Amino acid sequence: MITKNSGKKFIFKISLSIILMIGAYTAVLSQTKATPELTKFLILVETTHDGVKLTGSQGCGFIELNFSLKSGNSQLVDQFGMSSLKRHKNINDGNLANFLFKVKKTKKGLSFEGLVGTKWEKLSFSCPKNKCHQFIDQNGITEGK
Repeated sequence: MITKNSGKKFIFKISLSIILMIGAYTAVLSQTKATPELTKFLILVETTHDGVKLTGSQGCGFIELNFSLKSGNSQLVDQFGMSSLKRHKNINDGNLANFLFKVKKTKKGLSFEGLVGTKWEKLSFSCPKNKCHQFIDQNGITEGK
């Protein structure tokens, strides 16, 4: 015989079980964050008298990109060149990589923050004045070709 109390307990147990299952499912989904597929790019980074010179060797729409950059300032760069956070994400070219990073001039050299399409979150290396000559790619600092 089912009483009012046993019916309420049964509904409570079912409700609690459903809530726990939804919570567990949500926790699993949040831990398996999809990472976008990395596309290959290769860039030669050099310092100039008043800024930075980037030479696109692979996966870039630019051949050479020069910009002034004072110590402490930064510039966003994507596969097309100088960029901003409001870049057109829908523009995609099968011949180009999809990346966005921030380059910042520091007192000792350059630092980079990978925002899209890089395996690295942060990179940095020291650069003697106007003597920097370093390749970077989607995985980090590299030897180049």
